[in-house]
Amino acid sequence: MHDHALQQHQTPHPFGCKECGRTFSDQRGLDRHQAGRHQNAPVCLECGQETKLVGGREIYPHRADLYKLNFYRCACGAYCGCHKGTTSPLGKPCGQETRKARSEAHVAFDPLWKTGRMERKQAYAWLSEVTGIPSERCHIGMMDADEARDVVAAVQQFTKEERVQA
Repeated sequence: MHDHALQQHQTPHPFGCKECGRTFSDQRGLDRHQAGRHQNAPVCLECGQETKLVGGREIYPHRADLYKLNFYRCACGAYCGCHKGTTSPLGKPCGQETRKARSEAHVAFDPLWKTGRMERKQAYAWLSEVTGIPSERCHIGMMDADEARDVVAAVQQFTKEERVQA
C-alpha cells in the first residue's frame, strides 16, 4: 500500500481541469473527470467538433440490448461508448475505419496482458515505448487509425522476436 501511495500520489499531474482545478497524471483521467463531473463531451477524433451524449438506440437502433448504454456521437457520424452506467467515454469518438483499426489492435494487444505474459500496466508501458506514443495517451481507445495499426505491427514484431528467443 505504501508503494502505491508513493507511486500514485507523488507523480506529476500535468493535466488540469479548467473548471475545478483538479489535476491528473494523464489525458484519459482528465477526460473521464470532465465527462463525469462537468458533463463535458469529448472532442471528435475525426473532425475536432464536440460530441453529444446519446442513448444506445441512436447508435444501434437494431440492438435493443444496447438502448440503455450511453454513447457520445458527433454530427459527422463518429461515436464512442461510455463506461457502463456512466457518461465517462471509453476513448475518443471516431469513425468506422478507426473503430476497425482499434478493434484489431485490441485483438493483437490484449492477449499480452490477459494471458499473464505481462501486467496490464507493464504492457501499456511497453507499448508506449515501442510506438513512441506518450504514456498518458497510450490507450487504444484514444488512438487514431494509424496508431492502432502501429500497435498490431509492434505486437507482431514482439511475438516474432519472442518465438526466436524460445
